[in-house]
Amino acid sequence: MKKLGFFIKKIDLKLYPTSPKDLKSNWLVIAPSLSDSLDCVEIDNKYLLSIGDHAPHITLLFSKKENLNYLNAVKISNILSYLLDTVIHVGGPNNKDVIKKHYRGLTSYYKLKGITFNDQFSLERKIAENYDIINDVVGDFHTRVISNKQFIGNKSFGLELPKDDKIERAIMAYKQGILSFEPYGQILNYWRVLEALTSIKERCKLFENFCSIRLNPVYAYDSYSNREIINLIPTYKRYIKPYYMKLKDMHGNSTILCNFFYKNKRCSIAHNNYDALHETESVTLASLYKDALLLKIIARCAIERSWKKSYE
Repeated sequence: MKKLGFFIKKIDLKLYPTSPKDLKSNWLVIAPSLSDSLDCVEIDNKYLLSIGDHAPHITLLFSKKENLNYLNAVKISNILSYLLDTVIHVGGPNNKDVIKKHYRGLTSYYKLKGITFNDQFSLERKIAENYDIINDVVGDFHTRVISNKQFIGNKSFGLELPKDDKIERAIMAYKQGILSFEPYGQILNYWRVLEALTSIKERCKLFENFCSIRLNPVYAYDSYSNREIINLIPTYKRYIKPYYMKLKDMHGNSTILCNFFYKNKRCSIAHNNYDALHETESVTLASLYKDALLLKIIARCAIERSWKKSYE
């Protein structure tokens, strides 16, 4: 039976290289908030995500079997970003021939912005630094881990990718929500997830039931206080539930609330009508961030419902 998210499985030694020469493809993965856990994740029995085992803060995505192109590497990074709810992106390929083609034209683009590079390594470092900075701005102080379980012996983590293009597009929109600092961008992108995967009726039902829907866990620990691993999803839900109940009481029911979000939030942002978003007694910067968090959770409900259905 197919599973959503990370799971523990028996190691498939055929995926593991004995030397770099064994690899058909090898990509650097930029994951600023991911713990150097030395874990490996076997993806679709084709690819291997190796976390922190090569050097501090270095994560690699590679394959002995497949020539992994940039587009598919980005799709995998989007899914990892969704599952861990944090900034994760593909850096450069560790292949001299592929890397020249990958970075072609970027030096002239950065030169237009007044930034020059002495060598290719400096360019690669700049791209990685950009995502580090983005993570500092949009991220949190929780270090992500694959699981809250420890195991020894011939075990590894597994991950099965969704096979539905709609889910991939929705997850891409979700990642754009993660990358957005202002609540407007978050609200619009999380709503785009709902538009990709749900009908109006289904959307309203998710607004009604999201608190009771069991979601895939996002495990993390506080980077500065202790290393106790927690699941962030229940924390998000506990925080947003009183705000949701207040909105529901104000509008009457979840269907009216869903329509309100569409007309007064999604459409106002998409069509540059900011009148409905101007700060008043009822609309504050804090309330907009809460709107975004509410939609984030509902978007996760839509993604995971569709992901599970794709396995049926």
